[in-house]
Amino acid sequence: MSLAAVTQVATSIGSLKSRYLKYLEAFCAANGIEVADVKKDGQSLKRAELFFGGIPVLIGLKYFERLTVLQIVGHEITSLKPLVEVAATLEELWICEGPLKELSGIESCSKLKKVYLYENAIENCRPLAELSALALVQLDNNRVADISFLRNLHYLGSLSMAKNCLTDASLLEEGSQWPRKLHHLDLSENKIALFMV
Repeated sequence: MSLAAVTQVATSIGSLKSRYLKYLEAFCAANGIEVADVKKDGQSLKRAELFFGGIPVLIGLKYFERLTVLQIVGHEITSLKPLVEVAATLEELWICEGPLKELSGIESCSKLKKVYLYENAIENCRPLAELSALALVQLDNNRVADISFLRNLHYLGSLSMAKNCLTDASLLEEGSQWPRKLHHLDLSENKIALFMV
């Protein structure tokens, strides 16, 4: 490898580290923590939030060992795989108003009871099927057409899937699989003419 190529790789790595540090600084600042103290202070944080920005990655979650609620709204998050770092404690997740398409990684969060994933670009919700403790799912304004993920969600009491790609056929196909505890259901603004539970 030439010296120029090595220099270019080193510059790229340095640039990436710099950007990731900025993302971590923004996350810490939004939650009242100095980035220099994140290893110490992050351990006590149970609720974290980050509203409206351009952060594309979930970074530094390993510092928040007791996190039970994570709210991220209006960012550019595209992967949930880093959630594995808080999977043991996370009970409520908000990733809203962004470009999220893929839910892989969320299935590691077995304690999740509430997920708010509205206004994204989600098409496939199969990873949610592994989260049997879910009591609330909000998926409004996505691209979901298949509701088979509901089969294992026996504790689901509230489901909101307005403005998706649901049809009569997709609902009737799963009609006998609706969670028995379901008491709130919003399927408005889908392509549904007939609905039977």
